Amino acid sequence: IIGETGSGKSRFAHEYASRTPAYCENGFTRIPVIHHTVQAATTPKMLLQGLLVSIGDPQQGKGANNERDLRDRFYRLMQTIQPELLIIDEAQAYVQDCSERVLLKRVDVFKDIINTLRMPIVLMGTPWATRILEASEQLERRVAYRRVLRPFGVDTVDARRNYFHLLGLLAEAHQMD
Repeated sequence: IIGETGSGKSRFAHEYASRTPAYCENGFTRIPVIHHTVQAATTPKMLLQGLLVSIGDPQQGKGANNERDLRDRFYRLMQTIQPELLIIDEAQAYVQDCSERVLLKRVDVFKDIINTLRMPIVLMGTPWATRILEASEQLERRVAYRRVLRPFGVDTVDARRNYFHLLGLLAEAHQMD
């Protein structure tokens, strides 16, 4: 899901994840929807550490000797918590301002996650995030659906009419004048 800053991507992901809270089943914590926000200037190791924190890693992503150990722990924990969906938000932060060589290495991490988990994964971000798919034909083929969230515009008569109609609905729903 691609959208400009402020188009509602993160809010949507947060709301969606909050509607499917974690629960305990047979002594294990299950997290149906994992919403992870990538931090700025993230390396593959930092991405994996952040994902581990997002899924409740008891070690908070620490204590691994290398990226492979982090990846293996991430996959083991994902098997345990059995999520139905992984949302990776602010994906552009992972590939922004890096060279082509670094980009390809980082994209390989996403490709490995998608191949290993074999579950629905949503990558969300600004238009910069499209670099992730453009860098790898294999990854591009694995992403079946692409959506763009566009903010409301007011540049045409129809757009203004739709916008004011929405404002009216919101005002009515919240009993405002």
